[in-house]
Amino acid sequence: MPHQLRRASVLVLPLAICLQTALGLGGAEIAPAADVSPVARHVGVYTAPPATVGAPDPGIKGCRVPDGPLLGNGDLAVAVGGTATTQTYYISKADLSQSTRGVGGLTLRFHAAAGDATRYRQEQDLALAEVRSLIPLAGADVRARTWTADDGDLLVTEVSADGDAAIAVDLALWAHAARATIASGSAGDTLWSTREFAVTMDGKPSTTR
Repeated sequence: MPHQLRRASVLVLPLAICLQTALGLGGAEIAPAADVSPVARHVGVYTAPPATVGAPDPGIKGCRVPDGPLLGNGDLAVAVGGTATTQTYYISKADLSQSTRGVGGLTLRFHAAAGDATRYRQEQDLALAEVRSLIPLAGADVRARTWTADDGDLLVTEVSADGDAAIAVDLALWAHAARATIASGSAGDTLWSTREFAVTMDGKPSTTR
């Protein structure tokens, strides 16, 4: 059953999963910020849903260089993608990924038609280490503020809807199944997903989750 999204809806997702990352701002325009510090002078601005985030590249048997905003803390890496009516966080980790496509991600699917495409906006704020999203829908705007924790595998996204009407949203936590055993489910208000695969270390079989 879809969740009802209103103002100040908050989703916190602890993560213990892996993924690869590629660094770069893709086709983002650079907007100056008012702060005088070198990092804060620049915010990456994306005005259309990413086309290459999460897309496979057969030439390298991995994902294409993302053209959307990126998050991370040196260990956990997140690329923000989606469409005019969805937002997907592609999640990776620096160690034990066992996959050039990463481990998986979280998708938010909003139950509303797309709004004015010219108002779509993603901002990658380098100084604050966060991504601010505006997804215009018919009758309401969905906004999100997303960041990763400095000292742990934690991705946090705050999601809210402008306007008086509630927006229904489906949450899907998923993982890539290549060479791995996948399980998922829910416990109360918590979604969970695991990705498990067998490896051999020093000639001994081992299981990594």
